[in-house]
Amino acid sequence: MEEDAGDHLMKISAIRHGLVDPDGLCMGKFREVEGTPLDFRDFAPVKQGFDQSDWNVKNANGIDHHFVLETGSPALILTDPKSGRTVEVETTLPGVQVYSANYVENHPGRDGKTYNQHWGVAVEPQMLPDSIHNQEHPDVILKRMNRSTKKFCIVSIRNNDFLPKTAGFPQGKPAVFIWG
Repeated sequence: MEEDAGDHLMKISAIRHGLVDPDGLCMGKFREVEGTPLDFRDFAPVKQGFDQSDWNVKNANGIDHHFVLETGSPALILTDPKSGRTVEVETTLPGVQVYSANYVENHPGRDGKTYNQHWGVAVEPQMLPDSIHNQEHPDVILKRMNRSTKKFCIVSIRNNDFLPKTAGFPQGKPAVFIWG
């Protein structure tokens, strides 16, 4: 990648996102995504979420927010229109944290490259923030002798030519990763 991920297109199956305070920490409150730069219900460029005119995007210096997922699949789709690479994330967890490398600056990368702000997007399916203290959120405590039925993450990648050939993935074929 020779530039930031701002032109990648993202779609998130969420109508609410978590608010962050001026230190970028979760406030335990949510707002509707509609009318905000964090409205990714339809495909939109990731850079839409860098709009510093929104107080909550400014607090995070970009995207570093928890999205409350609606039912349906996939939970999130991220695609690079230039390369055709697409990542689809499915989960049974109620939310996904999305982070757009807001504080990365002059970080040494692979093959002598230097990574900077917004040159990547991290996607982390997870429970709702502060669920352990909020009775309205799904229970996050797994009691002894109980089994979890949550799928932490299923990721499928199309056009995976960027994966190392030594990893054993057939080049140009879909790859699926499952965590959980």
